[in-house]
Amino acid sequence: GAMGDARPALEQLETTLAAWFGDAAPALGRADRDSDEDDGERHLENQPRMDRRGFLRLMGAKATAGAVSWFCPTADQDEQEAALQPFFQAEGQPQRPVVYQQLLVDRAALLPWREERPLPWQERFIGEGCSACLVCGERCPTGALQALETGLDRQISFQPSLCTDCDLCQRLCPESSISTRRLQRVPEVQRPRGVLMQRHAIQCHGCGQPFTGGQGGDLCPVCSNERDLDDEWLDMLEG
Repeated sequence: GAMGDARPALEQLETTLAAWFGDAAPALGRADRDSDEDDGERHLENQPRMDRRGFLRLMGAKATAGAVSWFCPTADQDEQEAALQPFFQAEGQPQRPVVYQQLLVDRAALLPWREERPLPWQERFIGEGCSACLVCGERCPTGALQALETGLDRQISFQPSLCTDCDLCQRLCPESSISTRRLQRVPEVQRPRGVLMQRHAIQCHGCGQPFTGGQGGDLCPVCSNERDLDDEWLDMLEG
């Protein structure tokens, strides 16, 4: 049926490979169309086979022994608590490099990339509007972007080879300060981690919290806005 038809995915993959490698793109084989006919019920190799009678007998024995939980294991406490937390309230997100991405980078110099086309990797840049909130480095799923906070110093670093171009950093940035550029050469992809943003925060004289930037001098943006509102109210009362 249509649910098990992989041909559209193969056609999309062929289009992507042609864009990357042109005439040097590898050819993808397809199964014979005659083999599409339903050949009966399918089982995974590690899937246990059991008829209805055997299933009911097993469940009856487990229920009698008080071990129904063996058949339906539950998540551990940490997983349950994490599932209940809103996205931005988690203490941290795991950063794990994607295995296939690293394999592709390791072999990038051996692949016949089209010279007139950019590579499927993007550089990241952080503009002057960055407020050093560090959310991009803290939420990057692969660790391509990493946040470092030491005292009042804040830093974001980037390693191109780990980036899968998921665009999460751009969607999360509250200042829209992250921009991208397609990389053109393999050495650009394989270069080591570099610093994109480094700021020294100061302590707000109003609330005591560290902050970077802003037009309020020694006040953070929140305290600066509150001061401006107070001044407006005083002007209205005196007027």
